[in-house]
Amino acid sequence: MRIEYDKLQILNDIDPSRAAAFSGYRKEKIKLTETDADYTSVRERIVRRTASAVLLLHDQGYDTFLCGMATGFDLWAGLAVLSLKKQLTDLRLIAVVPFRGQAQGFPYEFKELHSAVLAAADCRVCLHQNFTRSCFHERNRAMLDHASALVCYYDGQPGGTAYTVDLARKRDMTVLNLCDDAPEYNNKADDRLITEIMKIK
Repeated sequence: MRIEYDKLQILNDIDPSRAAAFSGYRKEKIKLTETDADYTSVRERIVRRTASAVLLLHDQGYDTFLCGMATGFDLWAGLAVLSLKKQLTDLRLIAVVPFRGQAQGFPYEFKELHSAVLAAADCRVCLHQNFTRSCFHERNRAMLDHASALVCYYDGQPGGTAYTVDLARKRDMTVLNLCDDAPEYNNKADDRLITEIMKIK
């Protein structure tokens, strides 16, 4: 099934004060904790924590969530938003795809999840027809340009998530980190919010 993308202009229609972006590690960079049997438990914890973050941010007026559609945290976060849409009918998930064919090299589980999340998203934008060396950074900047908060999964490892978290902090955006034992990367996040979310194991 060929996905039709919305015009990029749709990003400019987003109210940043009501929008949050997602950024986090691909599955292979996410470290298992002592309580994790395997990556199924990691996925379940991340989906539950992200859903909790979305609910609490929604209470603060956030209704739009921007997802970069990468394997691991991004797609699990997108799944969390979709799981809440029956409960919160005003929620919007915006898929921000760096280039057409992003999922071609994904493992089967994420290829299927990418298709499902993309099909269920309220809006879909694609930055490039083909892969470019800068397309992932452009996607991350585009999401931050149209949001006032970042929900991330980050423990200090270098890469695209590090770039995005650093940029969000330089812009003094709210940063809410769902990763265990890395509270130093939060910024302007409500302590109550963080405490409630991190109780979820």
